[in-house]
Amino acid sequence: MIINKLILENFGLFSGKQELDLRPKDNKKIVLIGGKNGNGKTTIFDAIRLCLYGPIVLENGFTKKSYEKYLLEKIHHNPKLDTQPTKACVGLEFQHAHLGNVDTYNIIRNWENNGKGVVESFEIKKNKKILNEIDSAQWQDFINDLIPPGLSRLFFFDGEKIQVLADDIEDNKELADSFKALFGVDLVEKLKSDLEIYTIKQLKKEGAKDLQKKILR
Repeated sequence: MIINKLILENFGLFSGKQELDLRPKDNKKIVLIGGKNGNGKTTIFDAIRLCLYGPIVLENGFTKKSYEKYLLEKIHHNPKLDTQPTKACVGLEFQHAHLGNVDTYNIIRNWENNGKGVVESFEIKKNKKILNEIDSAQWQDFINDLIPPGLSRLFFFDGEKIQVLADDIEDNKELADSFKALFGVDLVEKLKSDLEIYTIKQLKKEGAKDLQKKILR
């Protein structure tokens, strides 16, 4: 995967529409973004992950209400402006290779505060055409499979993230979670958890208390 550009519009510290060229130069494999504290480095990484994963960026037990609050907080605010922006946008263009074929994807995520709540739209284009081969209701799942959220933590991070990994001496949880996502182990753990929940629901439904005791043993 190679990121070509990131588009920010009224997002966080960035006012108006900004376009960042993130293509590696001279066959380099890593893009470094430098700047003083408070100049928007973390905002760039937040924008990339939000554009790709939507509510998943909140990770632990997000709700519709908490996600809407997060989106509202990300709309640019400047006390010097008479009229504050009510909508924002993040866009990402990247190249992805699969079986020798390289495709260009464009993802656009818009949201607006209409006074009653947050209205969000999400669009994916593949080689400049709307991704019609997959139903729009499945677009988010498609991106999650294309670039697993857990795996992205190994590729999109700031300096503080490196410090977290280095300081995580006791159980290496952050690093372990990333590698579990890389090798698909997290899917096995999720399946195990889902099966346990399903089993408990079935036992309660059937009222098989004796069978439940045997399973717990």
